[in-house]
Amino acid sequence: MDQYTSDLLCKWGLIEYVNIFADARIDITTLQLIGDNEITALISTIGDRLRLKSNLEIWKKELGTSASSELPLSPVRPIESFVNVTFLIYDPSVSEENLTILESPDPGPWQQVEKYWNSTVCARLRYLYYEKGTLTDYLNRFPILKSSSGFTLLLQDYENLYPKNTAGMTNLIYV
Repeated sequence: MDQYTSDLLCKWGLIEYVNIFADARIDITTLQLIGDNEITALISTIGDRLRLKSNLEIWKKELGTSASSELPLSPVRPIESFVNVTFLIYDPSVSEENLTILESPDPGPWQQVEKYWNSTVCARLRYLYYEKGTLTDYLNRFPILKSSSGFTLLLQDYENLYPKNTAGMTNLIYV
């Protein structure tokens, strides 16, 4: 699966099917050709099948009106080969209150900050990954990251997202 297809599934609220589509080797080219039989084989839930069909229909119409050069038709590395996508799945148990505390200028003692940071990992990483903001936006949203120990929280996020490449960010920081 290519990044573009993964992003489409996430945008359409079908993130739980990213790995299924990747296993089936559905990419931008095959997504354009997918039919009812393939959709039924990939997605067992009727509501999700209808959501995919509806979004595919709209997307295919948009493809007809946009320049084909905008689409990444060359193969790219699958998202799951370098990102731990389990952290990007919506977690309804995350307390909005915990996120709000982390967004405040003074979230409290460090032990509390770490506890809230760990309990909100999915929600925060979804924000970082899907909102397409910058690192500056993330730092501004969570001011604790600007503190003297804030880099340790960023390291935790990086290690959660990129478990196969944890040395990458550590080398940047400690060099």
